[in-house]
Amino acid sequence: MRTDATDSEVSWAGTALFGVTLGSLLTLWSGLWLIYLNRHPPDQSVWTYLATGVLLTGLAFLIGGLGLRLVRRQTEEQTA
Repeated sequence: MRTDATDSEVSWAGTALFGVTLGSLLTLWSGLWLIYLNRHPPDQSVWTYLATGVLLTGLAFLIGGLGLRLVRRQTEEQTA
C-alpha cells in the first residue's frame, strides 16, 4: 500500500469506492426486489417502475465508480 498518497488521490479513491459500493448494493437489492415483484405481482405497477429505477440507478453508480477508477489510472499514466 502506498503511503505517499495526496489528498486528491485519496478523494478520487474514496469517490470511486463509494460509487462501486453503492452501485453494487442498489443493483443487488433492487434486482432481488424485481424478482419478488415478478413472482408476486403488485396491485399497482408503480412499484415495478420504482424497482426498475433503483436498479438502473445502481448500475449507473457501479459503472460510474468503475469508470472513475479507469479515468484516474489513465490520468496517472499520462502525468508520469
